[in-house]
Amino acid sequence: MTNWQEQAEQYLIQGDYSKAASLYEQAIDAEPDVIAYYWHLGLLFLLQGQETEAQTTWLLVMAEAESEQLETWTEELLQVLQTEAERRQELGDNAVAWAIRQHMREICPTDLTNLLEIIALSIKLETFRGD
Repeated sequence: MTNWQEQAEQYLIQGDYSKAASLYEQAIDAEPDVIAYYWHLGLLFLLQGQETEAQTTWLLVMAEAESEQLETWTEELLQVLQTEAERRQELGDNAVAWAIRQHMREICPTDLTNLLEIIALSIKLETFRGD
């Protein structure tokens, strides 16, 4: 992990998402072929409530993927999202964890573990309806 990535991680933990996003945007400008930067930037958009920007960031990259890359890139994106969802759950930030997991569900609707986590979070948030 480079110094700027460590700084971005600190900004994420501190909740200063715009500063972290700025670092990832600079990194993308410098190294546009490093796909992981886009996953993190999209997550930071999501955490700022900018869902459209997050999805656009992810989908534009996915649209460029060769068929053999698509599965790997999808797994990498899901791992970035899952890591943050788990961190949020550990912090008791269940609403944010639920929102992240909903995006994971859109990307991979057959992930049973994620679906069960969504149900558990819905129960904790008292939003579970059973449908």
